[in-house]
Amino acid sequence: MASEPIIEQVPRQHREPFLAALLDAYVDTRGLGGLSKTDLDALIVYLYVKHALGGEFDAYKVAQAMMLKESRAKSLYETGLIKHGNLSEGAAWSEILVLLARTAYELESIERGQIRFHFGNPALFRYFQVRLRQVERTATYSAAYETVVIGLESFLLVLDNVYEQSQSDFKTTEMDKVRPLVKPVIQKLGESLGKKRIKELTSGAKSKSAAAQALETGARLASIGSFVKAALTLGSIV
Repeated sequence: MASEPIIEQVPRQHREPFLAALLDAYVDTRGLGGLSKTDLDALIVYLYVKHALGGEFDAYKVAQAMMLKESRAKSLYETGLIKHGNLSEGAAWSEILVLLARTAYELESIERGQIRFHFGNPALFRYFQVRLRQVERTATYSAAYETVVIGLESFLLVLDNVYEQSQSDFKTTEMDKVRPLVKPVIQKLGESLGKKRIKELTSGAKSKSAAAQALETGARLASIGSFVKAALTLGSIV
């Protein structure tokens, strides 16, 4: 069972907005009973994440609080975010980039040039996929483990696409919020790879590998190339 009542887990300053949003969606907007049980469950999970967890989805915490399986918590949150979050693509990418700047990156395969990282909000991955398709690349996402395996070059191409296209594809109020969030992601990537590995890829025995070629391509990208060079100390290869 949950350690304490749900309302006690919501900070006091957020309790009124939590309850107001719940009543608005369940009673005022559709009339009492206008939501199906699943949609109501999804709404409660969404509002709990927003008001109790500060908007950062954590499947384990939600599952513990709501006495659910983690898989069910993920499914309900995704439904809630889509139906009740009023999330635009620009707002979604603001959240995605914050997540990407916090995660750690592992070089999955030097030969294939792939990286692996944790993507903790499965509800947002569909927005990542949209941009991935625009650059004509693919990635493997494990919803069970919340991990993404993707080509390093593909990852950098997606960031370049978001940085550039945010100025035309996103709302005016969102476009200028997205660009400053890209650089910290690339910096985090450089920190995760580490100076020793980067040196090996740029001038060592692995300098002809797919991973090395991906870094070189990234350093030449029109929009984020300077960030890549600075974060990964690649100034000498272009």
